[in-house]
Amino acid sequence: MEIITTHTKIDFDGMASMIAAHKLYPDAIPVRLRSFQPNVKKFLSLHRDIFRFQPIQRIPVDRIHRIILVDTSTLSIVENLAPILTKRDVDVIIYDHHPRPEHAIQANEAIIRNVGATTTILVQLLKEKNIPLTPIEATAMALGIYADTGNLTYNRTTAEDVEAVAYLFRQGADVTAIRRFLKVIFTQDQKRILYRLIRSAVKFSVNNNKIMIGAVEIEHYIDDLTLVTQRLADIEEADAVFCFYYDQQRDIVYIIAKSQTDNIDVGKLMTGFGGGGHARAASAQIPKGTLTALKARLYQQLKKVTVSPLTVGEIMTSPVSRISIDTPISEVENFMEKNQIHGLPITNDQGELVGIISKTDVEKARVNQLMHAPVKGFMTKQIKTISPQDTLDKAEALMIMHNIGRLPVLDAGQLVGIITRTDVLKHLYNKTTG
Repeated sequence: MEIITTHTKIDFDGMASMIAAHKLYPDAIPVRLRSFQPNVKKFLSLHRDIFRFQPIQRIPVDRIHRIILVDTSTLSIVENLAPILTKRDVDVIIYDHHPRPEHAIQANEAIIRNVGATTTILVQLLKEKNIPLTPIEATAMALGIYADTGNLTYNRTTAEDVEAVAYLFRQGADVTAIRRFLKVIFTQDQKRILYRLIRSAVKFSVNNNKIMIGAVEIEHYIDDLTLVTQRLADIEEADAVFCFYYDQQRDIVYIIAKSQTDNIDVGKLMTGFGGGGHARAASAQIPKGTLTALKARLYQQLKKVTVSPLTVGEIMTSPVSRISIDTPISEVENFMEKNQIHGLPITNDQGELVGIISKTDVEKARVNQLMHAPVKGFMTKQIKTISPQDTLDKAEALMIMHNIGRLPVLDAGQLVGIITRTDVLKHLYNKTTG
């Protein structure tokens, strides 16, 4: 007997990966180890006659000789399959887009690719093998990719994910159905937990990264705590959010982590707690253990693995060109054109920063036929500055807030550099911006 299965709390990517794997392995039985997330459950309730998933309790496990495991390779996440997965006479094939954990399930074949969704890997194989899809199958698979990539907006989204979605649309995927089933509606339990998290959360800094930790006790398991954690991350201005949920009924602590920055790899952090996931989203569950002790343990791990964010001092232009307040506008224009720059800081006789002039200011002087006038009559005197120790994110925020293209960098009151929109864009897109 062959079975296809995934992690215990099945999301859209897990469901879609199982559906896609069943197209590749039509003799295998799709099996659920536990339950589906609420939106997945709604989708399957409507499509019950098309997509069937047998509960593991109905499967004679002693007859299983092959397991096709999708969207996970972590043993603790498929705990009720552990005795079978470790048997020598059972073949294991894994399809996954998560980084392989340190103690990964041993497999005869493991197809691991760095894409946004496991469904993408399987859709690529279906396309290569020219296996036809019905519009409903294509819709189910597109749901998996959209859900796990945040509608193709998460950082881990790749060109392969976009190409897979395009292929599924050519197979008839229905965008209206996708939008309907991806729509998230908060339950009263989720709203109550979110409110308690907001009230109890603690914020602190690790290596100049803003961290938020929330912890609540829950009387029973509540569906889709990942959604609650994501909403908290959206509301609060933090680089990473860690939520501890203590299930009193099961005596288990669920840790769900979300990162908004490359400086904090929550997947690596959760591996240390027996879980796993991506650099930006990960989780773990721990039998027993006090919340206080677990939070202290997380704090120690954060200090070890958190990377300091890029600072202004690391990418600013230094030394910086500057002009005196008595320089004629015509000379300023020539200097800008020669050096292909759009703005210049202005200093007084003591070398102190007193203003800044842009190409727009020069154009105003030209229109008024005042190119002979000194720059002090056209410079901007209300200057926004930044320090070398400030983060690049702060520089970006200041530029957006004040609609300015450059920030002089001051250290102990002295002009030491300048950072421009172009510098920010080069880092944002990791390439030279024209």
